[in-house]
Amino acid sequence: MTSHILTTAASGVDPFALRPFAAAKVSEISEATALSRVPPQERVNFHIGNPVQDSRLVQAYKRLLLGKEPGEPVNVQQIDRVAEELGLDPELQPLLELMFRSVDRSVTYLPRGGFSRNDPGPLAPLVREWLLERQEEPLEYDLGAESGKRELSLASGGRWEALRVLFSTLNEHLVSLPAAVLVWGIELPGHLLSFENLRVEQLAKSVSVAEAVTEHLRVAPDLPHFVLLGAVPSERDRRRLRFLALEEPLRIVEVSNAPNHLSLAREAGLAEIVLRILTPDFFFPELRTLSLTIILGNSELLAAFEKMHFQLKGTPSGPEIELLAFALQHPGFFAGPGKSRTAVGALELPAKTEQSGAPGAAAGLASLSRSIGNYLSRVEGLVGRTAAALEALSERVETRASGATSGAAQLLKRGAGRFSALRTSLDPLGHVALPELLELFARNLADPGWENELEAAFLSAFASQHPEYEPEACLALSGSARTALSLLGFHAGIREVVVPDLS
Repeated sequence: MTSHILTTAASGVDPFALRPFAAAKVSEISEATALSRVPPQERVNFHIGNPVQDSRLVQAYKRLLLGKEPGEPVNVQQIDRVAEELGLDPELQPLLELMFRSVDRSVTYLPRGGFSRNDPGPLAPLVREWLLERQEEPLEYDLGAESGKRELSLASGGRWEALRVLFSTLNEHLVSLPAAVLVWGIELPGHLLSFENLRVEQLAKSVSVAEAVTEHLRVAPDLPHFVLLGAVPSERDRRRLRFLALEEPLRIVEVSNAPNHLSLAREAGLAEIVLRILTPDFFFPELRTLSLTIILGNSELLAAFEKMHFQLKGTPSGPEIELLAFALQHPGFFAGPGKSRTAVGALELPAKTEQSGAPGAAAGLASLSRSIGNYLSRVEGLVGRTAAALEALSERVETRASGATSGAAQLLKRGAGRFSALRTSLDPLGHVALPELLELFARNLADPGWENELEAAFLSAFASQHPEYEPEACLALSGSARTALSLLGFHAGIREVVVPDLS
């Protein structure tokens, strides 16, 4: 990395410099509040569209979780007694505790990046420990407690959403534009190919990625280049890519879930040059349906990424962070039917092979396409079911909404009909008692069919309380109203929205 710094310093231009941009004012206020030394009980927390934070409301939600009426007396603080009254298997009691914590986490918004440097929360330290102590080769990432610069961040929505946020950051805030993005070992969906200032090119997996990057740098030596690795290159290509990254305007983004010993981040001088995007199946294959992602790398780029994440759709989901943290604290808990859960403790290191932790593009894409937990597929389904409503609207009002309709209609086949049966069906899990429901959740987390059933049950219950909505036009997704509006607007091509002042 030293030689690259000298090169950019000599020319006076850093091709990867980012234009400074301020986060939303409410986000800055929230961050300042979180970092203050004022005791939590003396702070005034800001809520963007959330209900008033009230312990009585939280307790009411926990009673509903237990199947109790809101006014029915139950001490949700005494988990042991609650579990005993439910007849809950002691093995499942930690899962009940997780559900209660998720209710607590659902009230307030998290800081940008999912945690603050003063209070890293449950997940970030676990991930850091995993990368330091549970890999064949340790790699350390700073949580910012002392330096104030974080090299680990959390994002919602899955791999494609993480790339959308990253591409949006580069497209709008990279000083030197346009930039070239060379994709190898994975095929990007169409919506990631249309950023105005990014020249995205798909490379054949059969070619040497190092040779292809070398040729692109020769043709356009003044452009900043990013190579997106969806698989682990050969040892020869890794050595060549390291040399290019140190000598040329090249940055590396890994989306292969490569373990430390196969990541280019382990190479001398590349810690600040390689950005890693990890999905939960990096830790355990049964977590492949979870949509949280871990971003590792350059602190300056991560700070910009976090601001863009907030700008586009808010901060990461608190309950999702709790769930992944729980899975790492309880290895094997979600192993599936016929597999025993292991106690919290030492974990085996992954086998040292070229494929360990780095699934091929085809397998990864197949898993993502099946995963109901994948954020993008949820959004595309929502867009598809919304297309008919947009078409009806365009008949009455001839505006640019018709353009959004045509864009959304392309997704109609993928999303239509998923919940059409909800008009007449009852909650498919309505007859299942809480202990059995927790057992089903523990055994079937990795099963997209189970997630589909769980989502249908939620929407059925929602529709029964809100008959004004058509069930087949509803979709459950993780996040806030801001998240839903952002994703719908992006994928449906909506660029202008009229919002009434309801203050």
